[in-house]
Amino acid sequence: IELQPLEVSTQLKLAKLLMAQSKIEEAKTLLESKIKANPNDADLLIGYAQMRKQLGDIGGGEADYVPAKVHYEKALKLNASSVVARLELVDVLVQLKDSKRAKLELSKVMNSDHLKHRIAYLNARIFSQLDNHIEALKSYEQAEQSYQDDPEFLVRMARSAFFSKAYDRSMSLLDVARRLDNK
Repeated sequence: IELQPLEVSTQLKLAKLLMAQSKIEEAKTLLESKIKANPNDADLLIGYAQMRKQLGDIGGGEADYVPAKVHYEKALKLNASSVVARLELVDVLVQLKDSKRAKLELSKVMNSDHLKHRIAYLNARIFSQLDNHIEALKSYEQAEQSYQDDPEFLVRMARSAFFSKAYDRSMSLLDVARRLDNK
């Protein structure tokens, strides 16, 4: 009997399980070895990039965002129509403070109606990073329907409201964020 290698989705689930057990280096090693064996598997590249982005979000910062960016870019070379990879790449570019490139990548999916709230949220983060808080607030308002229960979103929106001199709106958003965070 010949043993077949585990499917990509199984490998990604195994890596997530390792991460949940705080076995981060093992998760990285697992996926890096699979990428070495299958460098043209877009799903594997995206899964690895998502893991590195998640590590960046929880404190790894640039040390994890840069590899995430590289792997999203490789995945997009293999599958340019992957909206998931493109939106995640935009998020990483915002984290790396590359607003110009983030805006360019976001423009490639702007007409995806089913993603309009996610796109508006990323657009708001880009405007905020560029200190254009009035436009940021407008974009946050477009995304608010989908993110009204997300304290992080509300705090970001409150910041833009504050710098847009919408002080009452800012305080109201912070109050809601605080209540949600205490649940």
